[in-house]
Amino acid sequence: MFAAPTRIQEETSMAYPLTAPQSPAECEKEDYEDVEFWTIGQWNEHKSAEPDCGKLDFLTDDSGSKVGKGRLKEMSTEASILFNELYRHRHDPSTWSTRTAVASTFFSNTMRQKFPEFQWCEGDWKVHMFATVRYPSWVADNRDKGRLQR
Repeated sequence: MFAAPTRIQEETSMAYPLTAPQSPAECEKEDYEDVEFWTIGQWNEHKSAEPDCGKLDFLTDDSGSKVGKGRLKEMSTEASILFNELYRHRHDPSTWSTRTAVASTFFSNTMRQKFPEFQWCEGDWKVHMFATVRYPSWVADNRDKGRLQR
């Protein structure tokens, strides 16, 4: 799941440490029976059956309803703040799939603590799927345009 860090990434990680918050306690599927997409396999099956579904439709509330636009905006705003922090600490990957373990843990734990919707799944696939969708826009709108300072 994680790409092995390069020597430069490892040296950078040591020079600009980033502390990840504690991971929230894992939720049990039995406590959230209405959440439709608990595993990434369930989400992939849904996408295959309904190719026109939205990229973030795997995010639901505890009753199984898709999260609203307002909630998605809150999540996206927080994600941008965290991406900015990764940038400032020199942990921002070129693509989300090439993130380091430190960047992954920092982002996942923070988002899962703030938004329980990311906890209602096996592992942390929802938070990383969300980042995979949102990170390219952040790169294009902020990092590539030079809007941030380290």
